[in-house]
Amino acid sequence: MPFECQPSSCHETQVPKVSVGMPVYNGENFIREALDSLLAQTFTDFELIISDNASTDRTEAICREYAAKDVRIRYERQGENRGAIANFKFVLDEAQGEYFMWAAADDKWDKEWIEKLLKNIRGNTAISFGHVVSISENDEIIKTYKYRPYSRIRIIRLIQFFIRESSIYGKPNLIYSIFKTNFLKRYKMRIYNNATFAPDVHFIFDLIQSSIVVTDISTKLYKRTVIDSYKVIQSRTPFKARLVLLHDILIHQITFLIIVHGFFTKVLLSIILPINFFKSLVIRIIQSLCFKRTKLVEFLLK
Repeated sequence: MPFECQPSSCHETQVPKVSVGMPVYNGENFIREALDSLLAQTFTDFELIISDNASTDRTEAICREYAAKDVRIRYERQGENRGAIANFKFVLDEAQGEYFMWAAADDKWDKEWIEKLLKNIRGNTAISFGHVVSISENDEIIKTYKYRPYSRIRIIRLIQFFIRESSIYGKPNLIYSIFKTNFLKRYKMRIYNNATFAPDVHFIFDLIQSSIVVTDISTKLYKRTVIDSYKVIQSRTPFKARLVLLHDILIHQITFLIIVHGFFTKVLLSIILPINFFKSLVIRIIQSLCFKRTKLVEFLLK
């Protein structure tokens, strides 16, 4: 089997250079693909910590099967569902490597992902990322995103992130970067300002205040997008509930102003915030009228 690994070749007793943390809940549909992709990496000196958030499907059986064949894998099952943030934090706390990356249980990576990203971490750079391709449930490419590197200048970098990542869906791809572990552990993964909508976006925003972000277009992360499930959820969401969600989005965006350091940066983000919020409002109105993903909504989301 391609994922088999003997103790002698995987340095069972040595501290790995990289720790990969995979929080998962009911991931049976895609976790095999994710594990195969990680275990096929050209860089092999890593540990893979899987934290199963009390899954009720076949996730446990699949993970134990893989752990029995590759000593780099450590499977931990939680006694109860602790929530996503606690599960993400658990795998980080368990990390032993000098470098760390989170891995979603339904994603895939180019074989050189870890190898190439590690080469870009040097000096004051503590965050290294590649390029994102959105794929469907059937591995079909939905979209290859435009390459948009982040500035080395702090204030510009923060504005770039605020504009790009503070959308209504709050999916911060940068959380799947490779980080310096000691840098990452200095920050407490938490809910900022009681803003429960996409707290991981706020977490990454806090991190990039203190680190340059290096991106490499030559290696790709394939992010899984389950569009059909999205359609079902949106079509059953009442109009009033969507209006309430707009309040959550406003709190979400205001939280950036609370997190950011520096008066001038706060002022600039305050100017941009109404534009971001208006974009979210337009999307919500279109969804409420159409109850489906229209081409206009797709365009605005991109």
